[in-house]
Amino acid sequence: QYIVPESWKILATMNSYDKTSLYEMSYAFMRRFAFIRVDAPDTDLEEELQKYNELWDKDVDQEEIEVVADIWERTNNAVEGRKIGPAIAEDILGFVAANSRDIDDRATDAVINYVFPQLEGVRKNGDIVKKISKADKIDESRLRAVARDMLQVKFDEEN
Repeated sequence: QYIVPESWKILATMNSYDKTSLYEMSYAFMRRFAFIRVDAPDTDLEEELQKYNELWDKDVDQEEIEVVADIWERTNNAVEGRKIGPAIAEDILGFVAANSRDIDDRATDAVINYVFPQLEGVRKNGDIVKKISKADKIDESRLRAVARDMLQVKFDEEN
């Protein structure tokens, strides 16, 4: 038996898409928690990424920061109301930094590995893929090919 003092608090995080899929969580249970919205940053993501990386302490160079910030910004500005937060950006940055292949290959793989799973079942995911595929360090043809297969995205020229 555990005695929990009144001063005990629990903090947890959940994105809104995860929350909507937790239909089994009853409203009576949800009533016992406060849901505090924390928006994803949307201004100067390169500067934000620099600040975050000071905490994450990943061994990255300026080009890697710029590439990941561009992917993050394109992902967050392609469709209204659909953003990814710093946790995914941290995963992308770690992936890009831990690999010595060409930056285009690393960036493209990072989008496929970390952003695409966030887009499964999301309306207008094709718009997000199109915006990301135009980034300087992304292999557009490979990204689109994977999007067709993984996300069932049809591009304008294919309709």
